[in-house]
Amino acid sequence: MTGREPQMPHSDGDPWVSALELALRGQGVALVYQPVVDLKHGAVVGYEALSRFEEAEGIGVVAPSAWFEAARRLGVGAELEARVVVDALDARDRLPPNTFLTVNLSPWVVDTPPVRRVLEGPRGLHRLVLEIRDDPAIEGGVGLEETFASLRGRGAYLAVDDAGSGYDSLSHIQRLRPDFVKLDRELVAGIDHDEAKLALVEMLVRFAGRVDAWLLTEGVETEGELVALSRLGVPLAQGYFLGRPAAHWSIVPSEVRQLLLRSAASTGQRETVEPFVEPWPFLEEGRELEGLQLVREALEAGSQVLATLPVLDHHRRPVSIYSIAEALPARPIARVKATTLVTDAARRAMTRPLPRRFDPLACVDDSGEYLGVVRVERLIEALTSALEGGELGRAAA
Repeated sequence: MTGREPQMPHSDGDPWVSALELALRGQGVALVYQPVVDLKHGAVVGYEALSRFEEAEGIGVVAPSAWFEAARRLGVGAELEARVVVDALDARDRLPPNTFLTVNLSPWVVDTPPVRRVLEGPRGLHRLVLEIRDDPAIEGGVGLEETFASLRGRGAYLAVDDAGSGYDSLSHIQRLRPDFVKLDRELVAGIDHDEAKLALVEMLVRFAGRVDAWLLTEGVETEGELVALSRLGVPLAQGYFLGRPAAHWSIVPSEVRQLLLRSAASTGQRETVEPFVEPWPFLEEGRELEGLQLVREALEAGSQVLATLPVLDHHRRPVSIYSIAEALPARPIARVKATTLVTDAARRAMTRPLPRRFDPLACVDDSGEYLGVVRVERLIEALTSALEGGELGRAAA
């Protein structure tokens, strides 16, 4: 699995030893998949891979967390998590089109040899989201930012789990800049009857957007919770009401999808940036000067004058923006999804530093791949037109 067999301690009558030996060989352990749903379109855009363990002799049926805790106690915690990542990569290769797969990792195993051997293997990490649980170990992790940057370079996305539990949690997000921010069941339960939770999640929706992340709420179990989250503009969610973990790739029940579409329509969420997305040339990361020369040659042939160009990595994900006129090095670029509200996109653009305020926004699909750009000046024109009695969609035409 990871290039070498883990060394298990002597059993001394501990039933966990033999049980974990089997699990590390892939016996008695399997993955199930819970759908992640886009609340605007009512469609599945990803799945979370969850470990399930069969009954073991001398142990019985226990929660998966007990297996990982026992593995850590016996010194093979990293090996067990590496085993799960291997299985997740196998599942990733069978994913439905335009979906991603998330897999949980403890922060302390990310930089261990067993896990690194899997993550740095030849298969790559495209369409895989590494979900790092919010844990005090993150704060003390030396070099984790560099490790995550390396994994992103191999195609992975990063999610921080159990966010919103305090200042430390938000500081982790600010420091690690994840692609997804996950909120657990505690903040979701009964949100439709709790004004404090509504206000907090609304703030976190905006906070996630400002750091170029997508908010994903877990544990949605009732219709009221789902409608409340949809009206707050939460982009992604999962939970029993949307779909239970299953051995197959499940879809959103038709009645739930219709509920989401009605909720989106009633709250005006159809006024998104999608009509404003324009096809736009781009540069390849590491080949900016070569690409810039090609663009300049095209400009001399009478093409549209461009001031800036997005820079994409080899997975077609926007990573920066390059100024053509000033030949400036690449600087950060803001990303939006086609489903982002016009008001939210404009607000994010206007809170950037003045020199970057009118840089175009890179628009991406659900898997983070580049679709085109949204020019800030067009958003402002549309909002101005709407204030004067026009329609946003008409202003985009």
